[in-house]
Amino acid sequence: LFASLVVIGDGATERALLPRLIHEAHPTRSHAVCVVDPGSMGSEHAVAVLKFAKLIGIPWILFCDSDNAGRTAVKSLVRDHGDGVLDQVIWVPSEVKSEEEKGGSVESMLIAFDAELCEEACEVFEYKRDGDVNGLLKFMKAHKGVIGSVLADRLIALHPWDPGAVDCWPEALVHLMLLLDELLPKEPTNG
Repeated sequence: LFASLVVIGDGATERALLPRLIHEAHPTRSHAVCVVDPGSMGSEHAVAVLKFAKLIGIPWILFCDSDNAGRTAVKSLVRDHGDGVLDQVIWVPSEVKSEEEKGGSVESMLIAFDAELCEEACEVFEYKRDGDVNGLLKFMKAHKGVIGSVLADRLIALHPWDPGAVDCWPEALVHLMLLLDELLPKEPTNG
């Protein structure tokens, strides 16, 4: 209700990952960002959050998986409730695919960026390394509700945020942080 910006993230991993990363990239302005997990971009919760944000004039960003179902749901959501504004949609790329995954997810994006980081994060949950990317992806997806904050901590530790380096984090996360910088109210200056 009191946010200056809302990020609608598509899933449990995003719910824990994004707030920690937003705080790292924007330590003095992150308190103004509300991250919402509506369960799915096609849900009535996603519609309600987007409609509410628009109604009270809060900027919004959709951070979305790029599978076919996700793309269809987001395009419908933006068309019907977001004035067709797709420049506030950030697609998580489809980089690592398994038999279960038909499009991009945060987990596959992070594996493509730094599989070692992901394996280290999973070891907290007793993951046994075996070099199988599909097995790692499956393990991460099975631990969606708890792995996001551990992934955020490992990403920050191994790859500190650097707004001048476009490759310090996966492209979709860098895009999110730069868009947040653009849309969030600027800090007051002394003088």
